[in-house]
Amino acid sequence: MGPHLLLTPHFPPARGGLARWMGDLARCWPPGALVVSTAAAPRAAAADAELPVHVDRLALPPARLRTVAGIVQWSRRAAMLAREHRAGFAWCEGVRPAGYPARWTSERIGTPYGILLHAEGLVRLRHRVRRSRLRRRAVRALVRHAAVLVADGRPTREHALALLGELGLPAADDPVRVVPLAGARGAGWDRVVADLIGIAQEFRGAAAVPGDFGDD
Repeated sequence: MGPHLLLTPHFPPARGGLARWMGDLARCWPPGALVVSTAAAPRAAAADAELPVHVDRLALPPARLRTVAGIVQWSRRAAMLAREHRAGFAWCEGVRPAGYPARWTSERIGTPYGILLHAEGLVRLRHRVRRSRLRRRAVRALVRHAAVLVADGRPTREHALALLGELGLPAADDPVRVVPLAGARGAGWDRVVADLIGIAQEFRGAAAVPGDFGDD
């Protein structure tokens, strides 16, 4: 299995919980086994040089990755990285916006993807899909085509299952895996990474296949 691809708009040296989460994953990933695709950031070169993984940055700030033009550019870049590095699996931090380049890459390169979920982001997402039919349709497609959903704890898993119900996607056996963050129940980041790698190996043949969530 080739290296994993991590798609995230939040990454050190940016501040905030999501950036720290992604940075901690990258620091504990086996050297050379992860390619990170993320946004531009001031003083990024020094931060990237401290990591054992390859970090590829678009010439766009994080906010631009949420625009149509930014998503298109990110999607093309992600597909190029997956092809160049022969990525075996892609992880996207949250459903949007990282799910767009993940799905694009899955459809064009055949790289399956999983979605890393956190409770706060899911609460916001559930609120937004209730208010917009167009957004609901877009989110449904991104979730439906994912090989697996991974929650950072049991409360997040409950939100994810509720989202599946609201999107009209049937919850089959074990549709949302739980990988607690480091520090939860004594787990370290090395254990978190090992769990994610194991899940990816299980689902690596699920690219661009409508799976347990049913058809559109």
